[in-house]
Amino acid sequence: MILSNLGAVHKQHEQLEQALYYCEKALQVGRDHTYNQYNPIFSSLYNNIELIYSEQNKYNLTMKNIEHALQITEADSQPNQEYIAESYNNIGFIFLEQHNYQKSLQNLLHSLHIFLKVFPSETDLRISELYNNIALCFAYMKKWIQPIEY
Repeated sequence: MILSNLGAVHKQHEQLEQALYYCEKALQVGRDHTYNQYNPIFSSLYNNIELIYSEQNKYNLTMKNIEHALQITEADSQPNQEYIAESYNNIGFIFLEQHNYQKSLQNLLHSLHIFLKVFPSETDLRISELYNNIALCFAYMKKWIQPIEY
């Protein structure tokens, strides 16, 4: 955990290479000392690495780490639905950055569906951000009527 904290400190100071080094080191130490690769700690570590790669615009590596974190979270007997929704939102955003609007929209809508189950009142700020991202995706696809539905 100390290594992960060191990574977080370096990330906060925008020393991304050092942050990545410590986060990956923490992941390796965790792998070497546990038999359960589906421990929630690994999900957190992959998420930290994903955030670093995202800031570096390394979307393929970002996606790989989001998928690892998501796989671990979904394998939990009581998965954190809020985290799963955020992960699909992040995946949708990555596809949006890569101009893959269909995949972006698919993941954003999946995220919205999960968020609306978790927060049925639609007052959560993340839900409004999702609606905005969905409308943005439609705008990039030059589909002007569909965003009105959202």
